[in-house]
Amino acid sequence: MKESQTNITYRRLELKLSKIAAKIADATDLSRQAKELAVNSEHLLIDAQTEIDDLYISLEDCGPTSES
Repeated sequence: MKESQTNITYRRLELKLSKIAAKIADATDLSRQAKELAVNSEHLLIDAQTEIDDLYISLEDCGPTSES
């Protein structure tokens, strides 16, 4: 009976360890995805800022001229 109890305890510990390992793997994947998202967001923001800068330059080039 004692050996059976030891096996059950061992299996429970094994299951808990497996669940913890899965949580670590999930957290690692989420961390990687967050880093990728940050990089992608930065690129989008830089592109948007470049477009805004280009539009301001265009506005300056074709803006109203004063006739005096």
